[in-house]
Amino acid sequence: MRTDFLRVADALAAIDKIDQYVGSGQAAFRENELIQVWILYHLAVVGEALRAMSDEFQAAHPSINWQGWTGLRNIVVHQYFRIHPERIWDTVETDLPELKRYLSMIPKDE
Repeated sequence: MRTDFLRVADALAAIDKIDQYVGSGQAAFRENELIQVWILYHLAVVGEALRAMSDEFQAAHPSINWQGWTGLRNIVVHQYFRIHPERIWDTVETDLPELKRYLSMIPKDE
């Protein structure tokens, strides 16, 4: 069974994968389908890792938008025709760095 900390590590690893291509910029994201798929896949991993956190962990970290990240994961995995590239880019550029900072501050032994 994966612990909450391992799930934090999973989310951070997926965010690092996304970061590899965010530096290419929004134009590259819009024009390159492989970058889009890469980012969407890793956003799904982030959402799945957060979805699987224990109720206690979620309650201890109310600053995380648990419902928002799980909802994004559900759209990417199940409702892909509802994906809006502009919104995805905004999430990657605005919300993801904040999540990364927050998750990075969680003690490993929590």
